[in-house]
Amino acid sequence: MAVRDKKGRFVEGSSGNPTGRPPERAVSEILREYLAEEDPKRKTERKKALCEKLYDMSMGGNIWAVKVLLAYSDGLPIQRLEGEFSADISNNASWVALRTMLMKFANKHPDIQKELVKILGGESDND
Repeated sequence: MAVRDKKGRFVEGSSGNPTGRPPERAVSEILREYLAEEDPKRKTERKKALCEKLYDMSMGGNIWAVKVLLAYSDGLPIQRLEGEFSADISNNASWVALRTMLMKFANKHPDIQKELVKILGGESDND
C-alpha cells in the first residue's frame, strides 16, 4: 500500500504504483492469436485463409505473391559470392584481444586446449 503525507502526496520512496506497469503484449503474439482464430466468412482458420488467398493471387499471375510463397515454402535461395576474398586479420586489435582471451581459456581447460590451439594457431602456455 502506498504511503501518503497529510496533503495526499506520495511520501518519498513510496510508489503510487507498487506492482509496476503491466507488460505489453508483443504484436507478434497478438497476430499469432488472431491468425489462429476461425475466419467467420470462410469457416476456416485465418492463417489457412491467408495462405489460400496468397496462393490464389500467385495463380492469378501476381509475381510478388509467387515470390512470397516460394520464399516461405522452400526458403530463400543461397546467394553465392564471386571473386577472391582475403583479409589478414592477424594484426586486427579485436582479433588479437579475442585470441588472447580464448588462449587463456584454453590454458585453464586442458580437455579442449589442443583443439583451440589448432583452430587459433600458435602455442598454449602449457606447451
